[in-house]
Amino acid sequence: MKKKILSVVLASCALASMAQARFYVGIEGGYSAQSAYDSKTSGKNTFGATYAGTGVISNALNSGYSGYSVGGVFGTEDFFGKYFGTRWGLGAGYTSVSKTENGSTHTFNSVDAGLSVDLLLNFYNNGSFSFGVFGGASADYHYVLSGRWNGLNEHLMDFSGRVGVTTMMAKHHRIEFMAKLPIASMNATNSSSSYVLGGALAPARTTFSASYKFVF
Repeated sequence: MKKKILSVVLASCALASMAQARFYVGIEGGYSAQSAYDSKTSGKNTFGATYAGTGVISNALNSGYSGYSVGGVFGTEDFFGKYFGTRWGLGAGYTSVSKTENGSTHTFNSVDAGLSVDLLLNFYNNGSFSFGVFGGASADYHYVLSGRWNGLNEHLMDFSGRVGVTTMMAKHHRIEFMAKLPIASMNATNSSSSYVLGGALAPARTTFSASYKFVF
């Protein structure tokens, strides 16, 4: 038993030594489109999450709110060899989307903060330049500054999938293009059945963005 534990410890140390942990800081921004779905009919699990169907993405792009998202992010990326890596990041930003109907424009503004985790795969890496793809997920909190509709609390939390292409230039400059797609939103009510998180109509945001990160 002791030998097995020692083997696990040694293997963990070996993996840790192989990983090339590097801190990064960056900025990102892009186009955001937002629609809403009925959280009461979309299905809810035991943790209070309501799941967005694939239709909310096309609804957002075709007839939803549209605008922009900007923000900053920092974290670390860890590569095991030249081709496979992992990454986590903490980000904060601002989103403004709007929609015009019957001659009237309604704007939805929010401050955003989130935690993301990605897997990275390089197709090519010569030490100075690399090119590959990444995929992962994020959990995001949004505080609605203005424009929330009836029954929606100002505190929102949702989960999204992330996929994109990434390239590193001159060992330090990472440029990425990403699609961020909605998965689920959280809802919670108090004893009087008023929403303290989320709402009856859950926002579902789709974002296509570009980012620059300086990797130390």
